[in-house]
Amino acid sequence: MADPKVTPKADVDALLAEVERLKTALAQKSSENEEVVRRAMMIAQDNEEVPTGKFVQIAGKDVPTFQYKIDMPPVGGPDIKLNGHSYQHGQVYTFDLHTLRTVKEIIFRLRAHEASLHDSNENAYRKPARPVLSGRTGGQIH
Repeated sequence: MADPKVTPKADVDALLAEVERLKTALAQKSSENEEVVRRAMMIAQDNEEVPTGKFVQIAGKDVPTFQYKIDMPPVGGPDIKLNGHSYQHGQVYTFDLHTLRTVKEIIFRLRAHEASLHDSNENAYRKPARPVLSGRTGGQIH
């Protein structure tokens, strides 16, 4: 009679095969979900990063990754060149946190440059304020 605490080798092999099958199915679904997020970001008008839930090793530390759509103003040209890579306007890329911060800063500076060139000053036709602090009115600005 077999020991009741020992699982037969055939059952163990079947369970290991099932685990491998499920791992493969999970990896496939994960890549499909990533592609769906990528396509949705291409269509969406908002420009926010989306966490992928994955990590990369940088200097021995786990750093999260994000998907981000490059949305540059026309003054920026067709792409951003960073560390020998070209990131095209309108495309979605997966960045680690440090690269994402750098790309977002570049895009912010491009937008500020665009605003300075095309004078998107909201107060262009307003009378300039000349604030004066008065001690008589309790420090209010007149």
